[in-house]
Amino acid sequence: MTMRRHRQSLGYSKEDLNRLNKAIQWLTVDVNRAESQPCELEGALQEEGASGSVKGKLSWLEAALQRARQAMVRQLREYQELMVIKLGLDFEIATYRKLLEGEERRVSLRGEAESLTTLCSALDSDLTCLPGLAWGPDRLLLFRSRL
Repeated sequence: MTMRRHRQSLGYSKEDLNRLNKAIQWLTVDVNRAESQPCELEGALQEEGASGSVKGKLSWLEAALQRARQAMVRQLREYQELMVIKLGLDFEIATYRKLLEGEERRVSLRGEAESLTTLCSALDSDLTCLPGLAWGPDRLLLFRSRL
């Protein structure tokens, strides 16, 4: 039952990670667009330089540039927050992976112990299974063999 929960939790974490990666890509595109916007605005300003209302357009473009910079700063903060969340999810996925591997190893060892116990019971009764070893329900026990 716990393995199922761990796998389900791992699946949810992977879905969250995929969503965050998509959000990061989207924000990266927006940041790149915001970074290129000042160049476009400056180019538009140079083209309109011959016009009579250059000062009005210049102030409008400067305001647009300021808004673009503010948007870029906001998006950068969001990106950093998403990266922190992503790192947390990466850590959680790694933790669940280790737990799952440990559980699988434990189940595998228990199965090996049961098969060794079956093998030992089939051996001659004068033999002490494997000399110096015995299997308990949860672990390997050491004992002295009969002489």
